[in-house]
Amino acid sequence: MPYMSSNATCGKIEKYEDAIKYIRKKLIECVYSDIASHKEDKRFMRHLATCITKYVPVDLQEFHIFDRIQDRRVHERKWFLPYMSRNDDCKWLTVGIGGKVYGIEGQQQVNSDLSFCKLYGIEAINSSHGDYAKYGTVIPHAVGPEDGVHLLEIYDEGRINIRTEVMQIRAMHKLLDEYVGSRIIHFATFDIEGYEKKLIDGIMYQGNITKNNVIFCQIDWELHKDSMYEKLGLKADRVKTLISLIKNSPYLPILISPQSLYNQHQVILLYVEDSPCKTPFMLEEIFNRTTLC
Repeated sequence: MPYMSSNATCGKIEKYEDAIKYIRKKLIECVYSDIASHKEDKRFMRHLATCITKYVPVDLQEFHIFDRIQDRRVHERKWFLPYMSRNDDCKWLTVGIGGKVYGIEGQQQVNSDLSFCKLYGIEAINSSHGDYAKYGTVIPHAVGPEDGVHLLEIYDEGRINIRTEVMQIRAMHKLLDEYVGSRIIHFATFDIEGYEKKLIDGIMYQGNITKNNVIFCQIDWELHKDSMYEKLGLKADRVKTLISLIKNSPYLPILISPQSLYNQHQVILLYVEDSPCKTPFMLEEIFNRTTLC
């Protein structure tokens, strides 16, 4: 048993890299232990959440919670591991600002709790910028893994006006170079009404975002139901996508929220390979808790 620190039946995994390999292996084994769940989205999401709880050594109370509040109720909750290194390198990226109603309340909390962190928001629709410029830098473009031109469905001020428009798509790494000056982002949120699926494809090992050395230490991904992606002409299969993230990306899912009223989940992805993320989020300390039995 090469990972163990002793000859006992169970032992502590000594190296961070070995712990990550072991967790990937156990997550895949766990996911495939209930093949029947792969045919039913709700059951699969519950099963995957159970696997994550069992094998990913992150306790729920360790997460820092950011709430988006609307009409005195929590409209959306985002979960992140806390940034433990107080310095000016911290960067937060909101992909899809969504207007004042849907997004800005959360940015007020982020601005307060992470006052040392620079905030950036990507949003192509001017009417959806809200008051983001009060807290950070607005990046007024549509974003994807690579440059292109696409016919997109546009939601003005949330979902008040819906229309289609041909838009110029800018590659993620180019926008980061131009506006942020770094390809390392510590906190990222992906929610662009279904189009974030292209960004998720881009963070796979063979995806254009990863191949251009963009690192998101943590991603809060709003996972929509497959029918929403299909409506946009995107090939969607949340089961295959989540399994592929575990097997074929530098990320691991570390938390899945309960299903919302709209059949959506918040999926927290953590960049777990050797990177600048390890120190500010104390990843070695977290994953050194992993035991092999």
